[in-house]
Amino acid sequence: MKTENYVSLTTWVYRMALDMIRDNNFDEQNKSYLMGVLDRASHRNFTSGFMFLDDKKELEDNDNVGYIKNYIFAGTVSGIDTLHDEPVIAVRNQFSKGQILDIQQPGKHPEEILIDEMFLEYGTEQPISIANPNDRVVIKGLKGIDHFSILRIKDIK
Repeated sequence: MKTENYVSLTTWVYRMALDMIRDNNFDEQNKSYLMGVLDRASHRNFTSGFMFLDDKKELEDNDNVGYIKNYIFAGTVSGIDTLHDEPVIAVRNQFSKGQILDIQQPGKHPEEILIDEMFLEYGTEQPISIANPNDRVVIKGLKGIDHFSILRIKDIK
């Protein structure tokens, strides 16, 4: 019942953690990095869980059981626009020109790009400033990212 954003991000983090363990470099710095990446999915408070906690009070007294949402799932790459020769984004949640797009590609570290120019797929050459849910948009500067990449926008509440 989780979104492709959540599933892709958590499996990516687990894969990276397992690779780091295998390569004997799963240290506090890498663990902190992976936890930061994992924070990009909507989630409840993180705990050490039943396996590593000596005192279960952390699990019993969890006042904040709501979801933490630091990033908004913007959409996925769903094809290539022949007019602009750029990936087509199937938009899931609204985002705007000027926001920072967080890109999660299969097997690669996340990267960020500023949304400077975007167009509707099969639209005119007229740029748009807002992408709405169910739109299919082209964002200039994404050429070469992998099909099925997940895109997020940092929530600025």
